[in-house]
Amino acid sequence: MHCLRTLWCGLVVAVLAVPPTISVAAPIVLAENGTARVAIFVPKEIVDSPERVRARESVRDLAQYLERMTGTKIAMHTRPPQPAEVPVPILIGSLADAEVGPIGMTTEFRQGYRLVVSERAIGIQGETDEGLSYAIYEFLHDLGCRWIVPGDLGEVVPSRPIATFEARDARAVPGTATRNIIYADDAFKRRNRLGGFPYIAGHALESYLTKSQLEQNPTWNAEIKGVRKLHSCDVGFRICWANPEVSSAVADSLIERLNKNPVACISISPGDGVDFCECDRCKALDTGDWDPSMACVSITDRYVHFANRIAERVAERHPTVKLGFLAYVQFTRPPTREKLHPALIPQLAPITYCRAHTLDDPQCESRRRIRELLEGWGRVSRNVAMYEYYFHLAEVAAPFPAIARNLRELPVQYANGVTMWTPETMPNFESFTPGLYVGMRMAWNPRANPAEILQEMYRVFYGAAAGPMAEYWAHLDRCWTDSPEHAGCGFSYLARFTPQRMAEARRLMDAARNACRTTIESERVALADASLRQHELFMKLRRDFMAGRYAELDADSARWLRTHRELADRYEVNAAFTKTVWAPQTIAGLYFDAFFHPGYKDLARIGREFVIATPPIVEWRYAVDKDNQGNGGGWMLAEHPDQEWKTTNVAIETWSTLGLEAYYGPVWYRGRVRIGPLPSGKKVYVWVGGGDGGCRLYVNGQSAKSRDAQGNESEEPNGFCQPFSFEVTSLVHPDADNQLAIVGTRTGLNELGTGGLLAPVLIYHEK
Repeated sequence: MHCLRTLWCGLVVAVLAVPPTISVAAPIVLAENGTARVAIFVPKEIVDSPERVRARESVRDLAQYLERMTGTKIAMHTRPPQPAEVPVPILIGSLADAEVGPIGMTTEFRQGYRLVVSERAIGIQGETDEGLSYAIYEFLHDLGCRWIVPGDLGEVVPSRPIATFEARDARAVPGTATRNIIYADDAFKRRNRLGGFPYIAGHALESYLTKSQLEQNPTWNAEIKGVRKLHSCDVGFRICWANPEVSSAVADSLIERLNKNPVACISISPGDGVDFCECDRCKALDTGDWDPSMACVSITDRYVHFANRIAERVAERHPTVKLGFLAYVQFTRPPTREKLHPALIPQLAPITYCRAHTLDDPQCESRRRIRELLEGWGRVSRNVAMYEYYFHLAEVAAPFPAIARNLRELPVQYANGVTMWTPETMPNFESFTPGLYVGMRMAWNPRANPAEILQEMYRVFYGAAAGPMAEYWAHLDRCWTDSPEHAGCGFSYLARFTPQRMAEARRLMDAARNACRTTIESERVALADASLRQHELFMKLRRDFMAGRYAELDADSARWLRTHRELADRYEVNAAFTKTVWAPQTIAGLYFDAFFHPGYKDLARIGREFVIATPPIVEWRYAVDKDNQGNGGGWMLAEHPDQEWKTTNVAIETWSTLGLEAYYGPVWYRGRVRIGPLPSGKKVYVWVGGGDGGCRLYVNGQSAKSRDAQGNESEEPNGFCQPFSFEVTSLVHPDADNQLAIVGTRTGLNELGTGGLLAPVLIYHEK
């Protein structure tokens, strides 16, 4: 009976006593000298049943890849074999039982499989069709087949005119209960043995109660900012977790749903956002455990107390159902008091933590805390799901191999109770192939050596170009791990991807292209090369923007977006360049348009229509105003002493660089700029190219106002990555030095780790 937790700590293979009718000896010859010695026999119901797609397609793959490896035709029959019909029949499912005996396995998540290879027969069995599929691909994997990238481009099928297979009788289960990626075709997922327990933990909790219920029961609503009313979130309305009536109502709703539609797992994750009940009863359930990434008290114990009550009621009626939930935002940290009901499965989703470094990096306090989170959740739950982010946050086009992160962290995850590998992935195989492939392989067998997996991938995928491609990916990985920068998106890229590092990446890529000896090698390298070329253009745009070089911003932005769409179309079957059904212009394009394009377009407009009077200002003195002393202390005045203030370059440093990734509040920036003579009667403006949150501007001690496209004036415009222009005609001193003071206030949750100024500042005037 295979049902212990140890089964989910690594690939478990039990070599069992062999029935006397089976001879386990020398390797079995599958094909030799152009002649197949095997044929496949599959139950007719597998081939005919519309419900048994996974089993049917797996058997077809077995025939297809054996033929491609051996160069021989592999016959497939939907009946038992006749005596002496074929030297070694491959018996699928129930047809294997008569020859090799029943599978003899019962595992917790019903994923067990058995592979018997002898001189008399090959038996392939599974507890379910999924287990049967695993046995088939384990067989093909041992013969050397690999699927590294979706589509034909990613298939590695060795030529084996003389194909043999070691005799064995092995029963096994996958090393994890769940293995999933989001973007890839079903065939790719199946061939990499993804699947397993259908774990789910999406935002859903508030949707289980109706608006009518909450209106009729006002005390069920969350109290936020002193008001208990209908406070909306992305899936419903915020609710009070301390109220036992609420947990009972949620449980009743879940039971009703499960009665109508039985499922193995259902989510009770709260809706997205960071606003939760602030009533005294809820706060009394907190333990005071401080969450440094959110700069607040953790509410995990409060949530688990609430979830336990739901789980107890649901388990009475549906004892096998699991309840998934995100360990996220203010409830990312493990509980310090509450114990989890066995039906609860947390999904650790460290969204506010650094993604670039490793948990053993002494320079990255944020990433080091991941170990503490893993160890804490592993102590309180026998099953932990890991929702790692397999792309760089909010800018998914940059090459991001995550090699060091996966090589060092995956073993730590599996040593701390992670039984469900559920990363958030993108269609970004062009930029994340090494990390993603290692992740898939380690999820199947957590006891494997990740470094060996990586080296094998380079060898079989890139062939003659393996050496320079391994150096290329390692170099890019060091651009991430060796940079003391922790912010998401592209705001840290000028620090990570210096001109020297970009030149080295190009040198290695060109070496790889020159090393290719076959067409398929060239095509595989070309995929990564296209990604690098896009990144080179992206970095040119960042450098031009920060330097105030506006002449090519429009053309280069249009070229980057157009090329990305073209590449996404060309490589769509390979799940590359971030094209999806909901974002046909590409996810990377959406982020580009949201975060970078507004500033680029506005600077290009100013350069065309106005006269730029100063170089762009990126270097500032700054001071953190945690106690809001700046206004009363005259920090905006020209004569205010700022010699002791620290300095920062906003082009290459973010609030994360400055140790302010968890800070919410104002930071003052001060700088002096000389303006030459100004034309009489022409308006003068200060342009702030983009920021994170509110932005106030003082020129020579006087407050300035911004006017938006609709004509609305504001002394403190607010927006993320939106450029602002302040009219300062009466405030500036022509042909003199001018003191600028900017107050950047981060006002809302921002997992990017940014704040304040994110772009250059300059002064321009009408022609």
